[in-house]
Amino acid sequence: MLKLFNVNFNNMPEQKLDEIFSLRKITFKDRLDWKVTCIDGKESDQYDDENTNYILGTIDNTIVCSVRFIEMKYPTMITGPFSPYFADVDLPIDGFIESSRFFVEKTLARDMVGNNSSLSTILFLAMVNYAKDCGYKGILTVVSRGMFILLKRSGWNITVLNQGESEKNEIIYLLHLGVDIDSQQKLINKIRRVHQLEPGVLESWPLIVPEIIK
Repeated sequence: MLKLFNVNFNNMPEQKLDEIFSLRKITFKDRLDWKVTCIDGKESDQYDDENTNYILGTIDNTIVCSVRFIEMKYPTMITGPFSPYFADVDLPIDGFIESSRFFVEKTLARDMVGNNSSLSTILFLAMVNYAKDCGYKGILTVVSRGMFILLKRSGWNITVLNQGESEKNEIIYLLHLGVDIDSQQKLINKIRRVHQLEPGVLESWPLIVPEIIK
């Protein structure tokens, strides 16, 4: 059984924070070679604080995927380190959240749910369900070209607000991710092509996906 739920930074057990930060180091430093700060095998930054909410995806209490949310009224990566890469952008603030540090731990996911699990799409859906449940208007994020392609293929309604070039001379995109019913249903339909689940199960928050383990 895969469970996806949200936890605020202040309510996160220290053991789970360590687990997230260790998995983020594997993804963002070891695999993607981002310019991130790692200490004692863990990756975290100044945006991991009391303003931060995380979605955790767990199987048997083991984290297999996660994403970080911060309301746009607080300091974010978009208004901080990413701001030099995007010129003349009028960002929506009220009712919007930033997503960052999206990851699916591929080795754990493959071992626990197999290769054809749609885990990334399920995490996309969890983001929509969470945002709808909280009454947010939309999600803003900065992604690489590879992630941009993955998002487009998922069926999620996304809008490119701007694009720039990262410090690695790679194209990056500033996106508005829709939290509309159409996006939700497209993601649900994509998941149901792989997993025989009732639509109502996938519309809820928190999100519990039974019988996903291989």
